[in-house]
Amino acid sequence: MLKFFSLPILLAFALGYQFPYIALNLSQFAFIILFLMMTSMAIDLEWSIVKKLASNKKEIAFGLFLQFLFFPLFQWLLARHFINDKSLLYGTFLASLCPVAIVAPSFSKMFNADEELSILLVIISMFLFPLALYVAMILTNNSLHLSPILIDMIILVFFPVFLGLVLKWLDKNFFQNNMIKFWKQIAAEFNMFSIAFLAFIYFGASVAKINLNYTSWTEILGVLGIIFFQDFGVYFLSKWLMRKFFSEEKAMALCISISMKNMAVSGAILLFYDPKASLASAVGFLIHAIFFNFLVIHKPKKVVLDN
Repeated sequence: MLKFFSLPILLAFALGYQFPYIALNLSQFAFIILFLMMTSMAIDLEWSIVKKLASNKKEIAFGLFLQFLFFPLFQWLLARHFINDKSLLYGTFLASLCPVAIVAPSFSKMFNADEELSILLVIISMFLFPLALYVAMILTNNSLHLSPILIDMIILVFFPVFLGLVLKWLDKNFFQNNMIKFWKQIAAEFNMFSIAFLAFIYFGASVAKINLNYTSWTEILGVLGIIFFQDFGVYFLSKWLMRKFFSEEKAMALCISISMKNMAVSGAILLFYDPKASLASAVGFLIHAIFFNFLVIHKPKKVVLDN
């Protein structure tokens, strides 16, 4: 399924540009779709893997340092230099702080990397994201309304986890794990089309609410360049760096994970508070589609993709 992951996203961008007002009308469902995706992740995760934190503490600490501090700070400096529009500036910076994408463990598995380490990074970065956002927005003196954004972020992080654990308990005690088993069979397709749907909404709504003819293409290209670095630049730089300290399996899991940001989170929130700022998250989906396709093309030949 991963080999087709980028196709619906690319199609969604074309449709979003062609039918922006339909996307705008559907934007009210973005938060719900993302909430369901986060709940799906909570259902799919084996939480017993948290026991392996101790054996991966160095890798996790290094990965989180790059995830929330080193690369976001570098991207902030780039954004300050190339982007003058305040909304685009903060939207681009917020995208750099997003947690690890839900699909990162699947790509780690595809590269024979440490899938469990990637899962741990997804879990930890998800819980740390509201704190990282709070600190970053204060330090940068962000003009966006901090409290409601943080409340929405907390809802998107903690409530799906709680709901996912409740559903797993109900399934185990009343449905003999059949519900979770069925969900795991369709989870990949659900996530793929959900991301495409969000890409359609984010990009289409941005086009509808922002007259791109009055937005400097220099600014837009600046956003594109920084988001491109966020995927490809972070991947290659972190891969070179990680291989100096860790085994190949752990190094690949780290570089794949921190180069995949869950920008659906930032997009869903900014779409309501600052539609122009959400453009960076929308662009992120396009770069993700290219990046995912790049990884699929360069996967180890001996590995057979799951259908």
